[in-house]
Amino acid sequence: MQLKGASVFDELEMLYRNAGVALGLIDRDLRFVRVNELLAEINGVSVADHDGRTLREVLPEMADHLAEIYRPVLERGEPVVDMLVRGETPAQPGVPRVWRNNYLPFRSEKGEVIGLLAVIREVTETERLKDELQDARYRFERAVEASNLGIWDWMVESGHVWFSDRWQTMLGYAPGEVEANISSWEEAVHPDDWPAINAALQPHLDGLTPEYSCEHRVRCKDGGWLWIHDRGRVVERDPAGKPLRMVGTHDDIQQRKDNEDVRERLTALSHGLVQLDNVDQIVELCLIALLGYLDADMAGFLETGKDGEPPRMMRRWRDGLLGVSAGKWMGGRLDREAFALLGRGETVNWPDISKEAFMQGEAPGSLADGRDVHAMLAVPHLGRGRLDGATLAANRQPRAWTPTQVHFIEGVRDRMREAKQRARAELERKSAQAELGRISRLNEMSVLASTLAHELNQPLTAANNYLMVARIHLSKMEGGQAAQAGEAVGLATRQITNAGEIIRRMRAFTASGHVTLRRCAITSVVDDALDVTLAGLAPARVIFRKHYAENLPDPMVDPVQIQQVLSNLIRNAVEAMRDTPEPVLDIRVAHENGHIRITLSDNGVGLTDAVMETLFQPFKSSKNRGLGLGLSLCRTIVEAHDGTLVAAQRPEGGASFTIELPVTDTAPGV
Repeated sequence: MQLKGASVFDELEMLYRNAGVALGLIDRDLRFVRVNELLAEINGVSVADHDGRTLREVLPEMADHLAEIYRPVLERGEPVVDMLVRGETPAQPGVPRVWRNNYLPFRSEKGEVIGLLAVIREVTETERLKDELQDARYRFERAVEASNLGIWDWMVESGHVWFSDRWQTMLGYAPGEVEANISSWEEAVHPDDWPAINAALQPHLDGLTPEYSCEHRVRCKDGGWLWIHDRGRVVERDPAGKPLRMVGTHDDIQQRKDNEDVRERLTALSHGLVQLDNVDQIVELCLIALLGYLDADMAGFLETGKDGEPPRMMRRWRDGLLGVSAGKWMGGRLDREAFALLGRGETVNWPDISKEAFMQGEAPGSLADGRDVHAMLAVPHLGRGRLDGATLAANRQPRAWTPTQVHFIEGVRDRMREAKQRARAELERKSAQAELGRISRLNEMSVLASTLAHELNQPLTAANNYLMVARIHLSKMEGGQAAQAGEAVGLATRQITNAGEIIRRMRAFTASGHVTLRRCAITSVVDDALDVTLAGLAPARVIFRKHYAENLPDPMVDPVQIQQVLSNLIRNAVEAMRDTPEPVLDIRVAHENGHIRITLSDNGVGLTDAVMETLFQPFKSSKNRGLGLGLSLCRTIVEAHDGTLVAAQRPEGGASFTIELPVTDTAPGV
């Protein structure tokens, strides 16, 4: 078929045959005038079957749709370009294909639209690659979003840098607000961090390291500093190795840096608290640490009070003012609300309480410190299911408290509590040691008084008898000298009587035989005695082995005096094993026949028969400078508990001492 006025068609024959696109010429009656093989393949009809046939005859299912697309081209001469079409062809059923269609007006020599030229290019592979690239880009963008990384792309020679949106928003800027130049980053870097950056960046630019990595600070839009981990790698170099392009990431590591700072500060606080044994000094050091890290106006520690006692609060202001108050520490509603939260173990985090400020005074509404506060952060101290107190920080102006600051005050609270417990335990230990020393001296005095009374009573009585005989003889004599001698004998008699009275009074004062009893876990008494004794000994290589029976009953004892006995026996055992190559002390606690039996067995020099004969006698000692009062005193204390203390030579070498204490519900002797 020949299109009227289409003399140029013959000139296009070569183009139709060799073009790499599908071509077709359609007249105004929507009849195919000419198609090439590619368009015939797309339509599923041969080239010959297109000639002179209408659009509806060739493509009946698509005729109406295509007629609407062709209308502006045929009626108004408006081209339709870059129309993306997806579908399948009869030649390849089930295979999705993509074409980019263009429909152009075909004009006569007079400029009239006499048809349209269809130019169709298959872009299936191109679109597939584009879709894959789009998918890859989507996944990359989502991965970057999930990782919270900022991306940068630096053209080294020109200094141009592309900063991703996240790179900019990380510093508080809006996307596009940061100038795309390396100077934007250079001006943001903290001056103190340039040495570390240069030490990492320059070797990589010179090709000496596989990548660049550095942690440093950058200034944010609000003027604050943000710690970031900057990583990058040169991806293009010229033939001489000069860097041309470098890409990398910014990672926000502020939280990690804050956590590291918190750990370092809490570690330093722990080291400082170890040196203190005064509770008030411990609290004050913790308050100073809070002020230093939180930059708060005031830090405080509240003790809620026990058995109806009023709360007590110790507080320190940033300017150094230190105060202590008793009674209510906050005013009105906030008082009850804060205690309710703390009592449930919750943190009180109030950034703005300006409408109802609370005061740090001795009573609600008072201004003992001359100032009030409008923001508070407090963490509870809980013990045995009740609120014991709170560690707190406060500000005179509203402010926000960050999670890291909450973590820090919780750490200070925990270390304060541990240090206070340690200090109180040390105070109790020292008090127990002092009490042990006092009782030891008192008991030794009692034994000494008993010994002196026993040993001196007979000679004093004999002397007094002799003086009485002398007085009788002198009474039978006459003369001045006899009278004087009689007077001297009387004076001597009175002095002997006075000496006896002094001894009796001393004995009555020190040897009342009274012990204060309470029910105690005997293994705890043994452990405490061991700890106290070892604390007072020079470092020893003795191996201590404990053998405690299970389910031991709790006897009625005076724990301090029993500790004195055990402490003395342990010291003696360590001394006896001084020259033993492998010294071992076995401590056994058992329950037999209604008695608690404590046995201490060593592998030292042992006990000879001669030593055994005088072992528990006062003033008899196997030590060169011993007074012989220790074991005598130990037996006296044990016997005051209705118990026994015995010693024995071990067949395998060494000595053993066994204490037996009755397990009763009443005091000894009752």
